[in-house]
Parts: sequence; C-alpha cells; structure tokens
Amino acid sequence: MIRRGALAACAAGVALFASGVLAACGVTSAPSGATARPSTPAVSTPSTAPASSLDCRPTVAPTPSPPADVARIVAVRDEDCDLTPGGAPARFGVEVTNPTGHAVRAGLSFTFSWGLKADELRLEYHDSAGWHRTAMKWINPEEPELLYNAPVPVRLRPHETRTYRLRVGVPKAYQPEYGLVTFSAIAGLDLGDKGHRTDSSAPGPVFALNPPMGSPVNLTLPRRQVTLGGAPVEFTATVDNATGRSFRRAGLDFGIDFAAADHLRLDVRRGGGWHRLTLRRGVDEHSVLASPTADFAVPAGYHHRYRFRLTLRPGAVQTDPLLSFSLRDRTRPGSNALPSEGAELGTAYRKLHMALPTVWTRGPRGVKPGTTARLAVGFANGTSVSLPPVHLRLTVTNPASADWFTMSFRPSGSAGPWTTLPVRAVPHEFHIWTVDLPAPRPGGVPAGFRADYDVRLNLSRWDFDAGNLVAVQGEILLADGTLVAGLPSENDLILGIE
Repeated sequence: MIRRGALAACAAGVALFASGVLAACGVTSAPSGATARPSTPAVSTPSTAPASSLDCRPTVAPTPSPPADVARIVAVRDEDCDLTPGGAPARFGVEVTNPTGHAVRAGLSFTFSWGLKADELRLEYHDSAGWHRTAMKWINPEEPELLYNAPVPVRLRPHETRTYRLRVGVPKAYQPEYGLVTFSAIAGLDLGDKGHRTDSSAPGPVFALNPPMGSPVNLTLPRRQVTLGGAPVEFTATVDNATGRSFRRAGLDFGIDFAAADHLRLDVRRGGGWHRLTLRRGVDEHSVLASPTADFAVPAGYHHRYRFRLTLRPGAVQTDPLLSFSLRDRTRPGSNALPSEGAELGTAYRKLHMALPTVWTRGPRGVKPGTTARLAVGFANGTSVSLPPVHLRLTVTNPASADWFTMSFRPSGSAGPWTTLPVRAVPHEFHIWTVDLPAPRPGGVPAGFRADYDVRLNLSRWDFDAGNLVAVQGEILLADGTLVAGLPSENDLILGIE
C-alpha cells in the first residue's frame, strides 16, 4: 500500500519537478540508450474526456505558470476520465508549444507515486510508428515510492504547438492508499538547461480510479456537487459476482467516512418505497456503516442493483466524505475489519463532492512578543441553501498559558470599539485554546451570506520552549457546538514568533 508520505512528496514536488526531480535523477532530454531518431508524433489533438466523474480532471494547466517566451507545457488533457486496474489503459495528451524562432529538443517525463514493482506500471507514448513503452525507474531506489519514466522525446519546430498522446495502465493488484480515489502523475518538460530554470510542470494527468477488473461491486455517484443541508442525493451500487464462485453467507456494507451519524440519514429503495437504514459505527469513531439487506447467499453470476438516498444535514460532514460499498464473506473472519464484518471480497470507493461553507484566516507572517497582530477572519455560506444559526470559532495552538495572549474583534471596516473574547482551554489537549465570535445572525445564515471580522491577537509574552510559532484555525459551528466546516487545512494561519 502506498504511504501518505509518498503522496505528499509527490504533491509537494509539483512546483519543483523540472528543476529538482529531473536533475536529481540525472534525467536527460532523450531516452537512455536511444539510437534511432524518433518518429514524428501525431499532431492532431485528442478529444477531452467527458465529465463522467468529478474525480478526474479533464484539463490541467502548468503549476506554476511557466515563462511565456520558452518552450513549455500548455496543458495535460485526459482522453479517458477513469482508470481500471487490470483493465484497458487510460489515454491522455500533453500539449506543448514552442513560441521561439528556433527548433527545440526536449524530454517529457512523468512522476508517479507507486507501491508495486517498477515494471508493473505501464506508460506508453504514440508516434507515427505506433505505441512505444517507456522504461520506469525509481527516483530513490533505497526508498521505492516515486517512479519516473525515461523521457519521451519532444521535437518542436519554430512556433509549433503539438500534442503528444500517451496512455498508462496499472495491474489488477494495484492498491492505492486508503481514501485515494484518483490515479495521477506530475508531468514535466525538460529543456536540457542544467539549472532547469525554464522547465515547466503540470499536476496531471488525473484519472478517477475504478475498482479492479472483475471486482464484484461498484458504486456510481452523481456528476455534481451535493449541497450540505440541501435535497437528498440519490445514487446506485451494484453487486456483480463474476468470480465464478458462490458464497454461502455474504453481507453488504455501505460506509461513510468522516461523518456524524446523528446528522445524516441513509435510505435504500426496496419494494417500491424508501426504507431508512440503521447506522452503526465503523472500525473508528469517524466512520458510519449500514447494511442495505440482511446477509444472504450469493451464487455465481449473481447481479443486483441497489438505489440509495443520502440526506446530509449541517454538521454531517465537514469535507468531501469517502463512500464505500463492500461485499464480505461472513463465513470467514476479516483481516482489516472487525471480526463480525467478514473477509472482504471487493470494495468500491468514491468521493462525494460537497458544496460547503468556507472559512478564512489571514494575517502577517509573524508576531513579536509584546506586540499585536491584526488578522482578517470570516466565513461565507456560498451554498444554495440557508443554514441554521452558526458562529465562528478560532482555535489557537502553542501558547503555553491563556495569560500569554488576548484576542479581541470588531466587524470588518468598523471604527467601533474592540470587544475582548474569552479564551477557553480545549479539554484533554496540550497548549490549545479557543475563542468564539458571536453569531452574526441569530435567525440563521441565508445562502450567499458573508461575515468578515477584524481580529487582534495581542501576544503579551512568549517562551521559546513552547515553540516558535502560533497557529490560528477557523471553524464554523452550530449553536450546540457541532462542527459544520473548517477542518485543518493549508488555509490555516501560521505566525512565526519573531
């Protein structure tokens, strides 16, 4: 299984791909050992994949934007939206352009997070002679987590734009990190500059990841965002036992990760009507499970389609929840589940994409003890439905004592007095404090509503034994303290102690 650290390294390397990864690996702008001049790739642009899933990204632009006066990647475009382990390869194209008045010879490479043998990932490019497989190598053989390919030769005439067609396939045994529902790479164009100052990179392609070929289950979600507190969302799940085996006693589990059971409802369509399902806790306190039917015998060739309806009230989820649909053999104990759940025969994972309220915290990069930092915080209900009364909570991490700081606020743009906010310790936590701003509207928050605040963080003293930074995180809460939005994210404010 791929470790989270590998994925983080892959994501963090987007901006540094061309200058760091290629240089560190000794990658040149032509495949190692190539003796024949490459054929001319097809110039026609492949069609972009239809939006059959919100998990694929049909078009990806370079990040960061490369200089406009050098040969560069224009975009990575998926021809296929999804990838099935053990199935047909997923096709994509990389559009490159040469705005200069001279010919360009370069190399097109991709970095993959990978947990199997290097030669089990198959990457091919197409030219006038057909499809050609590229060799795959580990970036660091001592830590085999990231793969890159022998570069695809890129040849561009002056002022030419061309799309290079590629495809990637993975074996049936491929297992992504838990919770990952996409298969992606980082594309990089190496122009041969030793300093890699003009190379470009793009975080693509990105494909939706299907269950492996031959899996007995699948899950199909709507191709739209779901609004928290809005109308229920309906979707389907299928059981298709093409394994050639029969199972005397099998069970189905529908799972929702990172969800609060008391703020959601799950129904299944049966006998011409909707029936509410009983929810139970999963293997951890953040997951919810339900079974659409009692355990039953599953003969070889069995096929059935289930319809579900999910209602998510405010507080049910704070991010895009991971949904799963599993078929388990209850006659055998499970290895990665509770003993009562049974051995897994197949699981389909999908992300439900949500329209949620947003939170922001902005301020300076640092603060000195004995001074005050001015922060801009707030939230917006950018959804299409009204919310019940909510308020903004700020969580402050690292001060060793509540006596070290005070916080006060006033509405953004106001010239009125500052109101000091009570500071409360988070129970059973170390050096974590919260302050609650009053609800901006006691009767609820309509769609499109936005609240902005000016906040002062006065740091009266500091001891560097407690660290060298203060973190401020914003959250939206219901009146009873239920979290609605604002999980820790890259938007949290970090102030260095100067």
